[in-house]
Amino acid sequence: MAQTIGVLFTIAFFCAIGFGIVLIVRASSRNESGPTITPASAQIAMMQREMNPQQAMMVMQMVQNQQKNATTAVLLALFLGGLGAHKFYLGKVGLGILYIVFFWTFIPTFVALIECFLISGQVQRYNEALTMNAMIQVNAYRNA
Repeated sequence: MAQTIGVLFTIAFFCAIGFGIVLIVRASSRNESGPTITPASAQIAMMQREMNPQQAMMVMQMVQNQQKNATTAVLLALFLGGLGAHKFYLGKVGLGILYIVFFWTFIPTFVALIECFLISGQVQRYNEALTMNAMIQVNAYRNA
């Protein structure tokens, strides 16, 4: 029985290491030489030019209360990452529950330490998606 648990722990440990290497390679392949211009941020800028000031204010009010902070996400990943707090913060409840289920293996802790370096991009994508949804709602309201 103890041998089986040891084998399972070893397999899980090497899977976590492999996953961490993949995340590091993905992060290092990106060009981090300044602010990243994503297709979503370019589309947001284009939609903002078409809005009047009242519509832009409505979008800003809708987004401001729900926007996530990258520093908060990094600190959650660093200190409570093994429990998936950073995943819950970004609204990824399924992954957060998965982290809680496997926290006793310390695999989520290793993955969260790696995610500390990648989570700011996730927060940026979350905030861009939030802004896009708000703009779509304002445009739908304007066209109705």
